[in-house]
Amino acid sequence: MLLIVGGDLELVYFSTVWSLFGLPALAILVSALLVKLPPSKEVEVPPPTGTARKPRISRRALHDIAYTSFVVLGLIAIWTSYWAYVDPDPGVIGFLVIIPFGIPLLLALILGPGLSIVLWHDLRLMTLTALSIAMLIALEFLRVKDLPIPLSLYAAVCMTISLVWFVKYRRRFG
Repeated sequence: MLLIVGGDLELVYFSTVWSLFGLPALAILVSALLVKLPPSKEVEVPPPTGTARKPRISRRALHDIAYTSFVVLGLIAIWTSYWAYVDPDPGVIGFLVIIPFGIPLLLALILGPGLSIVLWHDLRLMTLTALSIAMLIALEFLRVKDLPIPLSLYAAVCMTISLVWFVKYRRRFG
């Protein structure tokens, strides 16, 4: 820690030094991301001729990702409805919801409906996608103090359908 001693023996913190304390942690994170794992000793056996190649990611994993993204959307909807109920100031919602949860919100909005289109045979996913689109359209017309009830209902439906998938139907996919 670098301290500057003033003329009257007053200790003043040098503010740019505080940002340098995070550099070792950032260097460890970057080096951990750049480390390459040693090659696997297992040899991949090519499939016998006449059989289809096994997909890289299973249908069950795709369903898990889609339903998890709808759980994330439900949790963010609960968080937003709480802050809309407590303090109906749009700046508070932007500061406490959109800024910290912006990236997970975008990923969930892309992955959930995107995978539901790929897995269009699962009508529960298509229902959640239609509900999400309807909620996004409704958010354009609602005032901030009218948000808690529709967002809470949306969160309840999303999380209930996703929970039913994880408890009841996931076992059927192997």
